[in-house]
Amino acid sequence: MSELPIHWQTVPLGDLAEFLNGAAFKPDDWGDEGVPIIRIQNLTDPEKPFNRTTRAVSENLLIQNGDILVSWSATLDAFIWERGEAWLNQHIFRVLPREDLVDRRYLFYILKQEIEKLIKSEHLHGSTMKHINRGPFLSHKVSLPPLPEQRRIVAKLDSLFAKSRRARQELSHIPRLVEHYKQAILAKAFSGDLTADWRSANIEKITVNTFLNEQRPKMQKIIANHVLGRDERSAFLEVDADFIRDKAERNATEPLPDTWVWAGIGEFFGVFVGATPSRKQSSYWEGTLPWVSSGEVAFCRIQETKEMITQEGLDASSTRIHPPGTVLLGMIGEGKTRGQAAILDIFACNNQNSAAIRVAEANYPPEYLYWYLYATYEATRTSGAGNNQPALNKSRVQRLLFPLAPPAEAALIVNAIEASFSDIDRMIKNTTPATALLDRLDQATLAKAFRGELVTQETAEPPPAPPARPEIYQTTFAL
Repeated sequence: MSELPIHWQTVPLGDLAEFLNGAAFKPDDWGDEGVPIIRIQNLTDPEKPFNRTTRAVSENLLIQNGDILVSWSATLDAFIWERGEAWLNQHIFRVLPREDLVDRRYLFYILKQEIEKLIKSEHLHGSTMKHINRGPFLSHKVSLPPLPEQRRIVAKLDSLFAKSRRARQELSHIPRLVEHYKQAILAKAFSGDLTADWRSANIEKITVNTFLNEQRPKMQKIIANHVLGRDERSAFLEVDADFIRDKAERNATEPLPDTWVWAGIGEFFGVFVGATPSRKQSSYWEGTLPWVSSGEVAFCRIQETKEMITQEGLDASSTRIHPPGTVLLGMIGEGKTRGQAAILDIFACNNQNSAAIRVAEANYPPEYLYWYLYATYEATRTSGAGNNQPALNKSRVQRLLFPLAPPAEAALIVNAIEASFSDIDRMIKNTTPATALLDRLDQATLAKAFRGELVTQETAEPPPAPPARPEIYQTTFAL
């Protein structure tokens, strides 16, 4: 420890307070009634519900608002409790300050710093669950100014940390604000507002209806050639009265520019559902053909896959190889998977839980559909239906409507979206180092406070000497 002001002392941490370990409440003690039990989860997650008990233990372990608590294992930290009366579970210590020696909040800040130093020093015990060694930790010496100066230090720390908390709160809002901004850009892109000036200057460009009529037969022929003669008519949507009605309703509620149309994905692009070769046949796996699982379809570009299948596995299943520029759409999953999209940058096949939409073969930018699926992720998820697990299927994917712009305009929209998103993503990357800088600043502030450098020094008598320490604290401990 560096040289301290002359009127300061160094005192073993264990001399400044009594540390009371919580009681060993067992699951048999838990219930829905009685006094809440504070477990480590309740310290780290304010939303975590309490277990309760009607069992009474020592009143010293009945926690009140304002008590200092230290989690001794797993999550190592100090906390000030403000959630009402509760019993204290084991592995958490209630800290009872000696108020003739130490200000409560000064002790709290000391504990925060010493635990942080201990974590960085790796002087912890346990392999799977780290914990503090009580004796050495409480014997470690900390700096102690007179009480009036402690209170001035605490007032300064409270003020500085309030500012850093506000800064963290502002930084924490950035991802949400960024997503709102991205959605605003996408809304302008897929309503035609983003390229309105371009459209006015290029009205002679091929219309989307002409493009649609020319490309569909070409697409069918390309698909048939790629799959070695298999009948692929089901890859395209069979337009029926219900679908025509859905498009008419969409045109009425969300009109598009005159050169755009609402189109079903399967009207224009072939849609295929993959398959999984039998896991029981080892000869089907660990080959050279990339195979995409639904978990890999996560709003990304796919350049490699976790698993590969053999030609034998491909031939024995109904999956097939799709070309780069194919858009994959997750169809199954209660979590985030359903409705997420990805673009293949490689030739690859896929499993039955995702649909392969062969966009690039229509000479249309796959990124356009990808970004539309990103923009409508939540709506796409609710398009599915099932018994226990809401799901999309091939027919529903084919019927998903999207605003089909002429290909030249679609390419322009993709470039504008990706340029804007690139700038936004660079901005959000700066929030991570800013948060880390705040953490370092807090630690530097604490270190400065406990060296006597944070507030103006006042000559004073040193604090009274603490009584002799209990034998348990006699072990040395070097941080």
